[in-house]
Order: sequence, then structure tokens, then C-alpha cells
Amino acid sequence: MGSFYRSKHELVFVFKVGTAPHTNSFGLGDTGRYRTNVWDYAGISSIGSQRMDELTMHPTVKPTALVADAIKDCSKRGEIVLDIFGGSGTTLLASETCGRQARLLEYDPAYCDTIIARWEKLTGKHAVLAGTNARFEDVAEVMAEAERRGEPVPQPLPHPDDVIIEPGKRVRFTGPSNPEQAAEYETRCRFRDILIMQHVLDEKLLGEGASTGAMLAAWVLNNCLPQRMRLCETNILMRVLRHQSTSKRELLKLVHQAWRAVGIDKPRGWVFAPQTVVQKRL
Repeated sequence: MGSFYRSKHELVFVFKVGTAPHTNSFGLGDTGRYRTNVWDYAGISSIGSQRMDELTMHPTVKPTALVADAIKDCSKRGEIVLDIFGGSGTTLLASETCGRQARLLEYDPAYCDTIIARWEKLTGKHAVLAGTNARFEDVAEVMAEAERRGEPVPQPLPHPDDVIIEPGKRVRFTGPSNPEQAAEYETRCRFRDILIMQHVLDEKLLGEGASTGAMLAAWVLNNCLPQRMRLCETNILMRVLRHQSTSKRELLKLVHQAWRAVGIDKPRGWVFAPQTVVQKRL
């Protein structure tokens, strides 16, 4: 925009796949829609009552009417419209207004919330999760309640960080894709955390320099988790230091309670198997 003349237009590229038939929904205006190669719409730079609200919502929000007309030009009612950069959700709103089915991808959770909120405001309906039919507002309340209680916030399945997309290859999932798998991974995390505690307790019980295979087992479990659920060396060291600052009496109680919480009833003061035994089993 820094040239001598300010650009007043953006080019629109229209493609079709291979030898697929052309789609032309307006002809020469015989359907009542007269389309030219210059489109004029009020954009975000135009003065309007909702301008600041839209800029707050997304820095590059697009005019819904413009996108709706482009969709009408190149598709039929009921067809699927794909937008892999969902942004503020204009494609979804435009598709809704002209009878198309939108499919959006958006990486930023905040913009995902924006998209859903805009769609609900437009339609007066409730957005639901396809797998569980849980309403968007209900899921948001569950997450907020978990944060208030200091509990782990429920994660979407599959988690975006667990989806691996590589050119020319099938999409891979490195983490849980359903609630049952998620529960299994959470259990592994709990076992790992207990084993780190057990390692420190074993050192307190057996004396300085002595240890068992608890930490080795914790490392193995940790490395079998999806990348986002793993603890780095610094995180593990910080946990060890925190447990070391706990009195032996208190740690005995905490470890005993932790094992019971996962269904393993070990006597107070129980120590883990020697490292040589763990190595052989691994």
C-alpha cells in the first residue's frame, strides 16, 4: 500500500480440479445476479458502527457479504466449502447464509471460540461437539470449573499437538483420539508422577546413595507418552527437589495415598524393586 497510487482492489483466483466441469451459478445475469470482475463492499477500513468490535474480534476480518457472493459464484446449495484458515469464521457465516456446508480449520483456540460465538449469534443455535453432542457453553463451563478447582483442564480429542500432517503421507495421531485412550494416558502420567515420588522416598528410606528402579520406570513411562504430555529433565528434577524438601514422615503418607488412589494397596514404607530387576524386566 506504499506505492504512488493506493491499491483499491485484490485479485481473486478461481480454480477447478483437473477436468471437472465448470461451475457458473449466475451466467450473464439471467438468474438475477449480475457479477463483474470488480466487487465493491464495505471493508474493515470503512467507517461503521461495528468496525471496532470486528477489529477486536480479529485483525483481518473479512466482509461476510463478499465471501458469500464468492461462494455462490462457484458452488451449489448443499455443497461443502473448505477454509483451512478459519480466522474469525467469515466463511462459516457466509456459507450459513447461502445454504452451503462449511468445513473450517483453525489452530488458535481463541479464534475457534470467536468462530463458534459468531455462528451461534447468527443462527440462534447451540454449537455441539460431534462426538459427544456436548454444547459449547457446557464444555466451556466444565473447563472454567476445572481451572477454578486447580484441576487439569479437559483437552480436545484428538489434541491439535498430537495431529501430525506431512506432505504426501497419511495423517498420524501420536496421542489419544477418544476418551478411553485419554484416560489410559492420564493413568500413565499418574503412575509416572508416583514413581518419581517413590524414588525420593526410597532414597530417604534406604539411605543416601541408595536407590531403586523407581526413577528408571518413571523415565520409561515418560518416554512412552505423547510429546506434549512428557516431562523434560528440568521438570523431573524440579519435582525431585520438591519431594526431597518434604519430610520422610509426610512423604510416606503421600506415597501411600498415591498408590491407593490408583488401585494399588502397598504397605506404608514399601520400597520399589531394585534397579537391576527393573532393567531385566524392561
